[in-house]
Amino acid sequence: MLAEVHSKIQSATLMTRANADETDQLGALAAAGTPADPEYTLMFSSRVLVETAYAAKWCADAIELLQRNSGSTAIMESEPIQRAWRDARVITLHGALNLEALSADYGRLMAGMQPHSFAGITTLDRFAPASVSEVS
Repeated sequence: MLAEVHSKIQSATLMTRANADETDQLGALAAAGTPADPEYTLMFSSRVLVETAYAAKWCADAIELLQRNSGSTAIMESEPIQRAWRDARVITLHGALNLEALSADYGRLMAGMQPHSFAGITTLDRFAPASVSEVS
């Protein structure tokens, strides 16, 4: 069980660190006056959102595995594991980490289709550059 917990947390950590490194590289390119191609940026943004949702899920799953194997006292309010379990569940319920919606958009992009165009916290419209009319 501890090996599984470790593997889930390690996978989430490695993936989020790789995404942070790539974000830093893209930021350095943009600061140097050579921003990434908008298509690449859209694909990257979509991938990072999905992978962030997966990282949160893996961490929440790891905490749940510990909680389920901690005995019946693990549900008592005085037990730190129940608080960690509740906090992890709340994080994965947030709309910004809606794995299904984020996966649908990333899958559409991977298939060469446009992401969903409805507005919402899990859509990619927030990454699109503002048009000239929006800025004026």
